[in-house]
Amino acid sequence: MIQPILRKIHRYYSERLINKKMLILIIVLTGIIAVSAGLKFIFHVDGSTFFSDLFLLKYLPRLDNNASYGLLFIFGVLTSFHCIGMCGGIAISQTIRRRQAEGEKNKAHTLILPSLFYNLGRVISYTLVGAIVGGLGQIISFSGVWKGIVPIIGGIFMLIMAINLMGIFPFLRRLNIRVPSFFAKKLFRENQYSPLLIGILTGLMPCGPLQMVQLYALSTRSVIHGATSMFVFSLGTVPLLFTFGILNTFLNRKFTKVIIKFSAVLVLFLGIVMIGRGLALSGLSFGMMNMTNGENAVAAVDPDGKSQTLRTELKPDSFPAIAVVKGIPVKWTMSVEQENLNDCNKALQAPKLKIETSLHVGDNLIEFTPAETGDFIYTCWMGMIKSKITVVENIDELKKVRIQDPGSGDHDRTANHENTQGNAQTDQESSPAAQSLPGAIQESKTVPEKIAITKPADKLTYKVGDQLVITGIEVTGTYRDGTKAVIPVTAANVTGFDSSAARDRQTLTITVAGKTAAYTISIKGAPIEQTLTGYIQDAHCFFAFANPAEDTKGCLSMRSCAKSGYGITILQNDGSKKFCFFDGEFAVFADGKTFDGTGSQLTAWNLIRNTKKQNNITITVTGTFTGTEKIYADNGRSYTFPVLRVSSLVEH
Repeated sequence: MIQPILRKIHRYYSERLINKKMLILIIVLTGIIAVSAGLKFIFHVDGSTFFSDLFLLKYLPRLDNNASYGLLFIFGVLTSFHCIGMCGGIAISQTIRRRQAEGEKNKAHTLILPSLFYNLGRVISYTLVGAIVGGLGQIISFSGVWKGIVPIIGGIFMLIMAINLMGIFPFLRRLNIRVPSFFAKKLFRENQYSPLLIGILTGLMPCGPLQMVQLYALSTRSVIHGATSMFVFSLGTVPLLFTFGILNTFLNRKFTKVIIKFSAVLVLFLGIVMIGRGLALSGLSFGMMNMTNGENAVAAVDPDGKSQTLRTELKPDSFPAIAVVKGIPVKWTMSVEQENLNDCNKALQAPKLKIETSLHVGDNLIEFTPAETGDFIYTCWMGMIKSKITVVENIDELKKVRIQDPGSGDHDRTANHENTQGNAQTDQESSPAAQSLPGAIQESKTVPEKIAITKPADKLTYKVGDQLVITGIEVTGTYRDGTKAVIPVTAANVTGFDSSAARDRQTLTITVAGKTAAYTISIKGAPIEQTLTGYIQDAHCFFAFANPAEDTKGCLSMRSCAKSGYGITILQNDGSKKFCFFDGEFAVFADGKTFDGTGSQLTAWNLIRNTKKQNNITITVTGTFTGTEKIYADNGRSYTFPVLRVSSLVEH
């Protein structure tokens, strides 16, 4: 009695299944249009731009050592838009295979279980990878060229996978990694568990967001925390990808094939992009392709020829192309506004120039000395944003350097930088402002009507005997036609500096073309020597270990820890702890193995290597705080610590 009724109900809905599919599709499309309209008219954001930015990872939260599991889950939800492009075709194909095996029967288990098992496999795979990576974090770290090798290999496999999905170049299928026959039979056998195995394998696919979380798991240096981090992240990616996986139940077979082909093209494109990123991270680029330059800049060489300086501003999706002279130390200030800093451009690197630095809000000083001429690519830490550093042989060539703007076709922008030898131009026919915008052809202007200091110098507090430092200062001129431009200045433009005695207040005057602007500094007396007792640590381990006594010799000896800078951690009476750096240049391990730090950084390294203790390494340090500070940056956050000039460092 009941079965005939159920059959009639099933027949009724089966006959109207197409109408139901069309209705659901209309609802989905209406929802997309509504969201786009809301973004446009309420938040004044273009919908297509918003979703493309989601795909390109521009709205991801930052993952640092203090990231919560809730933040990791949100990270997964946002990156699931990216996952659709990478794995959407695979997710849909699993349900298609199951439907074909069931003879196109629209049963609940036929529609839902394949996508469920596929995503379960991904979660299992992500968790296991997190455990492995977290464990490896205790003994290894990637830097230099190795950062580029992983995405290059991943990109190659993505290209092969995409071409196979398209069904072209059959000979490339021979390049697939063959699994053992007994496993392959289980994997490709049409049963309800094959999507689980496919999900486990696709969890090993190279992917930008996945690599970001894997790097976070690596930084946890823990099997448990690494596995948990990847597990929570993978859960965030499940809802959207699961929904997308069962989407084909509302589409005909022909349309699902179109989606798979589209996904294959998308994976092909992403594979090419990933290879490009890998090449860029390795310091290679064919024709400097895909560069997105901001304002171009040419260095100003100091009159004594001992250094060259330049100042640029960070843009959200571009880096400036710069030009410098070979063999002269470069002091490059990158100014960063809060709204322009994101998870992609938070760090930059130029492997061939041995530049690797994190950026923070404010002024960032990047120092290097180019040893050879040529065009050198530099990128963000993900390899997505690229630009170049042009190194020329001498100052005369710097004046004539031509930096091409990628967005301007064949039109070169010529540097008119006559101030490279420090000669302040006061000619009525050419203003200093015309020289302050290298990389663009300037029109003649008169001298400024007035000048003003729009950004202070990096150093405003001196001690007795110090030399004048004007790095970071910005002087802006206002001209007769109402326009404004930044004017480069050197120490020769500054008067009033005297560090022979301590002074609470001293006024310095900057003079350009007869116009003046002033700012004040203070000069402190000689610092008092202090003796401190605490634990030897590096900046990275200062945050990693709540109890500094638990920090180990093995951890302190790691290159990644040594590069963050050694110092002393002092326990305060209230239970808190305080850290300060030792003097000397931090190690960068330029050759990949030799500690090349200087001063007390080298002393600390030798103490760590020679101590017989495995943890609880206490020290007594005598030295003076000179007022200088250094920055430790990690995953987009910056921390400033004072520097102790050490006169004695012994194990306690």
